[in-house]
Amino acid sequence: LHRVWNKLTCNSEALRIAGINRHTPDPPAGVAYSGSFDRDEHGEPTGLFRDRAKDLITNCLPARGAEDYTRALEIGSHRYNAVGITAVGEPGLYPEEVHGFHQAHLENRLTVRTELMLAGWGFGSVEIESELPDRFKSLGVMSGFGDDMLRIGGVKFMPDGGIGDRTARLFEPYEEEADNRGQWIVDPHELTYLVSLVHDLGFAIDTHTCGDEAQQVTVEAYAAAQEANPKPWLRHRVHHAYLPTRRTLELMAAYRIPAVVSDPFLRSLGESYVTSIGLDRASRMMPMRTYLDRGIPLAGSSDSPVAVFDPWIGMHAAITRQTVLGTVLGPSERISPREALRSYTIGGAYALGREREIGSIEPGKLADLVLLDDDPIEGDPARLLAWTPRATMVGGNWTVDHR
Repeated sequence: LHRVWNKLTCNSEALRIAGINRHTPDPPAGVAYSGSFDRDEHGEPTGLFRDRAKDLITNCLPARGAEDYTRALEIGSHRYNAVGITAVGEPGLYPEEVHGFHQAHLENRLTVRTELMLAGWGFGSVEIESELPDRFKSLGVMSGFGDDMLRIGGVKFMPDGGIGDRTARLFEPYEEEADNRGQWIVDPHELTYLVSLVHDLGFAIDTHTCGDEAQQVTVEAYAAAQEANPKPWLRHRVHHAYLPTRRTLELMAAYRIPAVVSDPFLRSLGESYVTSIGLDRASRMMPMRTYLDRGIPLAGSSDSPVAVFDPWIGMHAAITRQTVLGTVLGPSERISPREALRSYTIGGAYALGREREIGSIEPGKLADLVLLDDDPIEGDPARLLAWTPRATMVGGNWTVDHR
């Protein structure tokens, strides 16, 4: 089971097939983000693998064929359309996955407009990542290459980990771990250079940033790249955007850097945030009210499959900031239902650099819309937890129709 990027669980049969037992050595501690796997009191592996140690299991999986990808995308497209999703940004893709999207599009099995974000640094092995500069230089294309259904969106970076497992890079330590401020997956100095490299090649950048230090370093790198070689049409953005510092907010406002928040995390993962960084910092997680008040573009997202992809559940989280146990994390950071809806429509379109094509119903824009039985910005927000659109249109075609 591989629901989040940096963790994987497997059963005893998978351990047997992979040849992993009490005699298997731990991953080398001296290699950046090499990962680990848990053992019980007898030294036997429990089946929980972290970070690049996951490769010990995933390298033993059967290779997926072209039809596996296209069929999965066909099913996924329909399920996304069913909850009202008409366009997405898909981050961290490898070449075989990009090929799967292309094949699905050629066969008219893709019914969600997709921005392909190629896997950059923080995803693969050291060997693979050493080849990335030459790979991106030799592509011969830039962000925007493709058509209105499928196109290259840019490159995805992942320089730090997550809050729940205490690997996001912070300025201050985690609760009850005075010596732990998280870790860098990509060295911060190298990150600045790589951002500049990818920017100069004409790719927009989407960077996973969970820790406040990681977010600040990323935003500073974006600003430096734009100052050195202005390309304002490249919509570099920060993904998750958990804990902005004052400096981060200033730069995001000045350079119009979108905050792509994962608002359903507040509901599903919020209690783990309190455990990891305390209630005060957890209450400042994903400060959507602050972002909007500072004039920073805001986009809602799910980070599916880490959280459910249903945008209405994400909007509920943005409006209420309630965890699954009912804890309210920072009531002053709530946003209105109208603002939440905008974050999932025109806000998302702006983050993708497509606000002139999609994101609102206007003459000249692509005919993507969702038909609802009621007004989602009126009434009790709890209704959104069970909200189901009546129909979804993509490009003038009803892809889901329950009228």
